[in-house]
Amino acid sequence: MSDSFAPTTRARIDCDRGIFVPPDREAIPWLPPKAEDVKRACEGDQDDRLWADLRIWLKTAAELPAEYYYDLEAAWILHTHIVHKFEFTPYLIMTTRLGERGKSRNGRAVIFASRRGIHTETLRPAVLFRWADRFEPAVFFDVCDLTKRIKDDPEAEDLLLTRFQRGLRVSRVTRPDAPAFRDMEYFKNFGPTVIATNREIPSLIRSRGIEIPMPESARQFPEAITEEAASGLRARAVAFGIRHNAEVPPNVEGVGRGRFNDITMPLLQIAAMAAPDQVPRVRSALEEIAAGARAREVQEDDGEVVRILAHPQTQWILVTFTEGARRCQLPALQVGTVAERLNDGREDKDKVTSRRIGVILRGLGFTTRKQGKYCYAIENKTLLTNLARRYDLQAEADR
Repeated sequence: MSDSFAPTTRARIDCDRGIFVPPDREAIPWLPPKAEDVKRACEGDQDDRLWADLRIWLKTAAELPAEYYYDLEAAWILHTHIVHKFEFTPYLIMTTRLGERGKSRNGRAVIFASRRGIHTETLRPAVLFRWADRFEPAVFFDVCDLTKRIKDDPEAEDLLLTRFQRGLRVSRVTRPDAPAFRDMEYFKNFGPTVIATNREIPSLIRSRGIEIPMPESARQFPEAITEEAASGLRARAVAFGIRHNAEVPPNVEGVGRGRFNDITMPLLQIAAMAAPDQVPRVRSALEEIAAGARAREVQEDDGEVVRILAHPQTQWILVTFTEGARRCQLPALQVGTVAERLNDGREDKDKVTSRRIGVILRGLGFTTRKQGKYCYAIENKTLLTNLARRYDLQAEADR
């Protein structure tokens, strides 16, 4: 290990980047590991053994829906200790509609072994901005009804939407009476995030993470999940970060497309660094989760609309559109027809209006036009092919 990355207990560090003085212990909202434990782990610990012990610790906390979730959580914990090397970090989202499923225990087990892990029930912007700016900590938001909290405090939503990607900032008007350009501040908000909630979470937040549906379990979990109990593992994970601080994360093949590939790449890279034998297991887990996410997308309104548009029996007809003195014919589909097919078999409370379908179509990228009293979606074969591929409906689009 390079001396420049060796752990130190000095109260002040002078280097070419400046003078660094740690804050008082009372100002740190997590339990720092013991220096002697970190030094001992730097000298004699092994990455694969740490990975295995993290799995054991996590299994003492809660029952997860599949064995591979323990590997994903172990990788997530380790990625927090070198999070400065990553542009993205996936949320871990523990959900259940029933209480007493162990989501809080699981969240605490994860966060107490993580770098600068903080367990909180608050979504107060002022507190979170200061944490993110001063510590870049891992934060566990333990909230009963996240959707309600967001509705009650709209500022909480952009806090949760921006923690997954480095560089995103949240703007706030802090001095409304100040001149232009001096009335606003832009706050850093990046950081590893764990969420536990008893209610369905907004899709925008869900798309930024890995959902862990907590199962019913007959097991008993007598061990207390505390920072003190996790202190030794946190010290070893800190040492892992020190050992790998000078390394560039390895290039690995990602899983899925778009954001899912971005946010899960650090987990694959950590597995390749810490436990190469576990990479196939982690990859298989992520592929299964990605497939489940795509299936859920198809079942939501946007996916159902794409399914209707891509269905071989859907007939696009030539419609004459009039714009002033100009007339043109374009292949189109009446928005009301899409609404009728989407609502077929639904209860009245679940039915979607034609206006809402128009909003969905435009959000998907289609152009809509009015002609007479009807609104139409204009056919776009390239867009439809791309959307069908995204929602795994390619076979329907090709027929």
